[in-house]
Amino acid sequence: MILFERQQSPIIVDYVINQGLQNGFNLRANHYVTNLEEGLSMAAMGKGLPFLYSGMNDQTLEKKYHIKIADLQDDSLDQNILVAINQQRTSELLSQLFETLQQ
Repeated sequence: MILFERQQSPIIVDYVINQGLQNGFNLRANHYVTNLEEGLSMAAMGKGLPFLYSGMNDQTLEKKYHIKIADLQDDSLDQNILVAINQQRTSELLSQLFETLQQ
């Protein structure tokens, strides 16, 4: 997983970790980033799955970074959490996690 540094976005970090725990995953970040570009670039290189607010997705990110962005909807929040994955360079474990998160 790729997460923002907690001081950059504690809401995203806490939400993602808590959602993982509620769904049976003990999620730990392999990489921490300080900005969106860094996280999406790492996803494009196959380094993991970054999470972001839906408001960060300006509908150009998939094309710009050659990634797929999936909307992980939760109607109780003002903004949804999104996950990005490099479709060409995924491990089986990341693929399973991505599919589970989409459900």
